[in-house]
Amino acid sequence: MVKDFPAMNGPLAPELPDDETLTGYSIGKAFIYADFRWSKAQQAYEATLRLAEKHRLGFYDVSSEWGELWLPDRLGKLVVVHTESKPITGYRVIPIAFGIKIPGEDEN
Repeated sequence: MVKDFPAMNGPLAPELPDDETLTGYSIGKAFIYADFRWSKAQQAYEATLRLAEKHRLGFYDVSSEWGELWLPDRLGKLVVVHTESKPITGYRVIPIAFGIKIPGEDEN
């Protein structure tokens, strides 16, 4: 993935930082989050689905109008296992942190 969409920062970041393919990555124990430029959205979507299927990983399309969740079936093919019953419009992201006090959070 970083060959086609180089990291925006960190040890894999290129010397020349002004490239349309630069991508922000966050990697945790159970997830990889990547944010792509809108101009590369379709190319990134296709690469992500291809690689998720190749490595038998799930894929949650957070930017999708329908919020599809893709998981590999028994044969390794990605299938949509969950989607919103209607398009997601005007949603807001609510940060969730476990074991961390968020400033302004209710004590209750």
